[in-house]
Amino acid sequence: MAKRKSKRPSTLESQPDPAAPIESRVFLGAAQRVLKNLDQDLLARANASPSVSQALRARHQQEKAAERTADGYDIWLRQFVGQVGAAWLLSTVFVRTLEDRGLLSRSRIAGPGALDSQRLFFELAPSLTERDYLLTVFRELSHFPAARGGNGQEARRAFSFS
Repeated sequence: MAKRKSKRPSTLESQPDPAAPIESRVFLGAAQRVLKNLDQDLLARANASPSVSQALRARHQQEKAAERTADGYDIWLRQFVGQVGAAWLLSTVFVRTLEDRGLLSRSRIAGPGALDSQRLFFELAPSLTERDYLLTVFRELSHFPAARGGNGQEARRAFSFS
């Protein structure tokens, strides 16, 4: 019996119906490609910045001391970067889902008005980056009762990968 090849789309296309469920296979394929690039970028950033490397090494030592990891630094770093990248991706998808379903008063990432929002952000703060813009979007979202939960320490730590 011949094995069927799974057809994998090359891009994640826009969904015309914002209320339609996400096609998990298509999303997963696109997300894996994004995460691979994001992981490489975050690792390069960590290795290029002495202050980030120092903070990460200190966190690794804290986790070893608390017996939350027995892994060496390099293995731990790759896993940590993978978690941070996944948190960024899933948070962005969450915001997009809320936008697509009309649950936010204005679009920040995509849709009507999103480019104007981004343009205004960079006009007001030209020295900031796309990372800062996303952090601002996430911070705005944290004011919604459904996004509060707990004390938020883990989420703040995950996104503070500077």
